[in-house]
Parts: sequence; C-alpha cells; structure tokens
Amino acid sequence: MLKASYPKSRFAVITDENIYGIYGRKIKSRDGSCGGGLRYFTVARARSRRAWQRLRKNLSRLAQAGFLRSDLIIALGGGVSRRSCGVTAACYLRWR
Repeated sequence: MLKASYPKSRFAVITDENIYGIYGRKIKSRDGSCGGGLRYFTVARARSRRAWQRLRKNLSRLAQAGFLRSDLIIALGGGVSRRSCGVTAACYLRWR
C-alpha cells in the first residue's frame, strides 16, 4: 500500500527494541514489496536523558542511508518510538 501511494519514496521505520522483536521479522518479509527500500532503526524503550543522543543517532542513520525529503519516516509503536520518530522527522533536512 505504501509503495503504491509513494512509488518513488523509501521508508524508515523507527521502533523500540521490544516491538521490533515482535513484528520485525514479519515486516522485513514485506521489504520486497517496497522495492527493498525499508530501513529499520530501533531506539531504547526507556525514557532517558539521552534523547539528544537518540536524535543525533537517528539523523545520522538517515543521512548515511541517503534519505531525502520525499522519503517517509514511520513510527511503529507508541511512546518513545512515536516521539523519537516525530522529532526526527521534524528535524531532518529542515535546513534546506
């Protein structure tokens, strides 16, 4: 469905380690239907004072993978995953 709606985009999935352990294999099996464009980033589940480190790590991973503004960042799960995804998406490539 995503690839049909966004045929030229790649997708980054940000999730916590527990959710990835439950759903990661199932979602990875669908990677071919997305043209091999899925990337997975896991974040620590617990809230911590390391939020800036987490943001920097997410931004670095996106930059290393060559993500563009036309690509999508998807949160899988809630809480820390969703907030981390939202802040990462809001900050990535905003200076251009």
